[in-house]
Amino acid sequence: MPDPRVPSVRARQLGRELRDLRTAAELTGEQVADRLGWSTAKVSRIESAKSSVTVADARRMLALYDVTEAQRERLLGLARSAGERGWWERYAESLRSGYTTFIGLENEAERVGSFRVGTVNGLLQTEAYSTAIARTVTPMVAPGEIERRVRVRLIRQAERLTGKDPLHLWTVLDESVLRRLVGGREVMREQLGFLLDVARQDNVTIQVLPFAAGEHAAVGAAPFSIFSFPGAILPDVVHVEEMTGDLFIESERQVFPYILALEEIRRRALSEAESRDFISSALAEL
Repeated sequence: MPDPRVPSVRARQLGRELRDLRTAAELTGEQVADRLGWSTAKVSRIESAKSSVTVADARRMLALYDVTEAQRERLLGLARSAGERGWWERYAESLRSGYTTFIGLENEAERVGSFRVGTVNGLLQTEAYSTAIARTVTPMVAPGEIERRVRVRLIRQAERLTGKDPLHLWTVLDESVLRRLVGGREVMREQLGFLLDVARQDNVTIQVLPFAAGEHAAVGAAPFSIFSFPGAILPDVVHVEEMTGDLFIESERQVFPYILALEEIRRRALSEAESRDFISSALAEL
């Protein structure tokens, strides 16, 4: 049976490596299925991480391929951990499936680069700011549901910005993010003050792209994030935040333009020091 849960980065990595090993062994999916007494669909689901793979099944697949003992043990270890449940799955009923995929990627990423228009990056939002956003974009959702969604955002913040092995977040905020009065003046004062505080962390880089910078590579584009993983276990993945859902881009050919766009935006944005001064000025105006 297909696994209904969103595959973890480790499950994706395992499936990708098993596929590459099969290809290197010059075996087709049909041949592997025939030798193991499985359906071809099962092999395909394992390689695409649409189904979890047991350690026993992984061991049988690896026995068909020419792998070293060290490689076998590493991949079996990956199989043991690939199905572990993430903390966010406790809140699955309150989260759309695209958001759980996003959190899973963020949880295992080493670096995240993002460009934000309209709202602050979720990892950098205060509780009041996040609540104001949630109440506006989901007006028909019960208060308890909104509280759970905000709680998830705050847990993400604690886990990935200040927890064990924090990721490096490099975000470029369009000036509109600082000028929009989300939740009112008091909420924005707290939010801008928090940005100044968190910008002092070694693992957080915040730049501001002022209106005066003019046109740029992502004019008219939706907010996006680029996830990079340790040891290149997976290629970079782009997440695009659309009004009607989440778009995940994994094709190298399609990811590359986002990488170039973010690099160009970073060059046009204010430096870190200039950005802190700009945020301080915006705060003083409230």
